[in-house]
Amino acid sequence: DGSSEIKIRSASFSSWFKCDDVTHNGPQVIYEQGGDTSGLGLWVSASNVYFRTYVAGADASAEDCLVSSSIDSGEWYHVVGTINRPTNSTPTASLYLNGVKKQTSHTMTDNTILAHSGKTGIGAVVNEANLSIHQGTTHNHSGDGLGAFTGSIDEVRVYAGKVLSDVDIQGLYLSPAGTAPGSTIIEGNRIQTGKIVSNNLGASAGSILNLD
Repeated sequence: DGSSEIKIRSASFSSWFKCDDVTHNGPQVIYEQGGDTSGLGLWVSASNVYFRTYVAGADASAEDCLVSSSIDSGEWYHVVGTINRPTNSTPTASLYLNGVKKQTSHTMTDNTILAHSGKTGIGAVVNEANLSIHQGTTHNHSGDGLGAFTGSIDEVRVYAGKVLSDVDIQGLYLSPAGTAPGSTIIEGNRIQTGKIVSNNLGASAGSILNLD
């Protein structure tokens, strides 16, 4: 949560997740940032994992990007969403599942920078988020704790200003090796509740990770 607007031209978002019930039609948030008019989301709904970026404007559908892939309940997956908004070419977003590119969207028609000042949520909505599975459609989920994830989330990584390559993503999927992700798990009593606050909070930006 920062006091200044975040402007994103390129970024990547990576996470391991295991969903208890993927058939639930409502959204189950893995990661979201921004608000209902501008931001991005990575979530599960109706047996699919979705990655979406959206920018408010006169023609919202032209600034909207949505990619997805089918998944099953009770299975660990590694998912990566990438945003690439180069200065002089068409912006794109891609979705990778278990190290393999599943889908790329070229829906966005210009290089408008994704900009927002909303909060970030892991495992549920914080404040508000647009979690529609239809491009150009606003489906505002407003309220802390909505879209709660049913299952486990591990190794959430945010790469600001970096589009991960195919080799980068395959490396994240293959290491650590094994049938389950690494050892950093926020689950049950393994990490106590409370707030982790960045040193620059209250300056030009800053972040709070609220484990409560």
